[in-house]
Amino acid sequence: MAVNLSPVGGVAAQFFTNTGAVLTGGKLYTYLAGTTTPTPAYTSSNGATPWANPIVLDAAGRVSGGGEIWITDGINYKFVLKDSNDVLIATYDNISGINSNFLAFVNQQQIITATAGQTVFNLSISYQPGTNSLSVFVDGVNQYGPGAQYAYTETDSDTVTFVSGLHVGAVVKFTTTQQQSAGAVNASQVTYNPAGTGAVATNVQAKLRQYVSVKDFGAVGNGVADDTAAIQAALNASDSIFFPEGEYIISATLNVPKGVSLYGAGYEVVILNGYALPDPDSILYLTGGDQFSTIDNLQFKGKATGSESIGIEVNNGYYASYTNLRFTNLSYGMLLDEAGSCLIQNCNFTNCLFGAQCMGGSAYKFIACEFQYGTDVGIKLVQSPTSTYPTSAIVIASGFTSNVGIDVPRVPGSYGGNSIVADNCYFEGDLNFATLTKAFRVGETGSGNSVVMASISNCRIAGSNSAKSIFANTTRLYFANNIVGAEMEVQNTVLGAEYIGNEFVGTFTNNTLATLSLDLGTIQTNWIDNATYAQLRLAQAGHGIDVRTDRVRPVVTNEISLGDNALLFTNAYLTGGLYINTVRWTTGAGSPEGVLTAPIGSLYTRTNGSANTTLYVKESGTGNTGWVAK
Repeated sequence: MAVNLSPVGGVAAQFFTNTGAVLTGGKLYTYLAGTTTPTPAYTSSNGATPWANPIVLDAAGRVSGGGEIWITDGINYKFVLKDSNDVLIATYDNISGINSNFLAFVNQQQIITATAGQTVFNLSISYQPGTNSLSVFVDGVNQYGPGAQYAYTETDSDTVTFVSGLHVGAVVKFTTTQQQSAGAVNASQVTYNPAGTGAVATNVQAKLRQYVSVKDFGAVGNGVADDTAAIQAALNASDSIFFPEGEYIISATLNVPKGVSLYGAGYEVVILNGYALPDPDSILYLTGGDQFSTIDNLQFKGKATGSESIGIEVNNGYYASYTNLRFTNLSYGMLLDEAGSCLIQNCNFTNCLFGAQCMGGSAYKFIACEFQYGTDVGIKLVQSPTSTYPTSAIVIASGFTSNVGIDVPRVPGSYGGNSIVADNCYFEGDLNFATLTKAFRVGETGSGNSVVMASISNCRIAGSNSAKSIFANTTRLYFANNIVGAEMEVQNTVLGAEYIGNEFVGTFTNNTLATLSLDLGTIQTNWIDNATYAQLRLAQAGHGIDVRTDRVRPVVTNEISLGDNALLFTNAYLTGGLYINTVRWTTGAGSPEGVLTAPIGSLYTRTNGSANTTLYVKESGTGNTGWVAK
């Protein structure tokens, strides 16, 4: 610690009473300048050992021991000297150390235009009378000293009285410079130099005001006090609000003005808590946007499981970025209605009826979010009650352990339906909802126009009991490069569906897990390319199914079930041949007679046959004979 020698009793000083007697047992108290707050002085220049406060003088009226007093650099002191009976002898205020490099001053000024004959001026600034801290200028001329044109007296700490009246319109400037106590300095007087080439210097006050803390307005954040009024006052005062660590209780919805951003110290510790909020109200409400905002590093928490409160409700074109947020025990984590182009990133939704419900013709993007532990529906896309436009969402690298991962019902209206794009996501059954989980429920519920598009790629869908994904009444379904361990059902796809590079895995007996079931309705052409299946069911194929370079591997308990129309295999590899009911069609080198057992009606294509020996038909018998070359 930097210390300087005290000018009061600093080295070998001897103290006396006002009558000149040695101040035996006298007491020297040290305080912060201008206060009664005790402040330590030190015994030596290393600033390591403080004196007792007060410092008790020895029999000779001197400081005992080394006889030195050292005070902290940059701090102004007040010394109070008393006798042994605590009778005051003297007070010395605003004392700084010898050779201290720090003196803090505050400068104030006030300009007043005089009326005719005015002598008394009451100031809004204050000063210390009789200390030469006040300067007075009349019409630009300093009025210092008794020979000045306009002599004056310092009546009190904020009043100046002139000996004679001033002329009308005289411009009087009052300036005071006072040394501040405690080494303090106004933040507006401290320069702040940002790092980096081209940075513009400012002051500490302006820099600090770039972020306003809710505690600046009286928020407590102790989990007990109602902080509603304080937080709302902060939101109304600045466009950038900071939440220090704490648990903030609110009892009414907080309305976020346009363009205001909120930042927290971390969603594990910063909580906007809806415990006192009446259901079904919102914790934060944003509306009337067309301006960009950020909400980052906060947690929104409802009363308890089943709470009807809403974490963040957004309405009418509010463009915003929502990052690093947590939503717990809410009916809706986020309720987004015509909310513009919103980015929701690194957010967690736990034990909510709906993690996020998106409405109203806007485009929403979810990146690296989690929907888990008791959340009924992760993301739901619906039509706004006030808008006929469809809603779309892009979901990337997010995880779902909710009852229903993504729910996209059909909607009425003349602008088409909703659409969903999911890429690199994972879906697992929550233990609490293992028999109900659906990774996707697209187009199954609702009424009106079909879902415009569902694009699912690079996703992992884990199976659990009766879990399945359902795609129904979709205009276009793109399903590529997914790993699916649960049943998937496609119904009434209108224009086309494309399945490319998927791996369906699991135990397929009795359709308990990863069965691909296609009920394709009026589809014209369906592509299934580069996939591996143990069981493939195709029904109501419309105008045909085109299976390209497919590896279909039936086993004893499984089968390929065909619908009413033809099935076209292009460069397909079928292990063990193709069975239609019990009839078998297979290929090989050489004649099948006496070699291949098959039922009557089976076909055999000979790969090294010549004229009239390329195709064989099983015409009689039950063994490996009865094959006739055609």
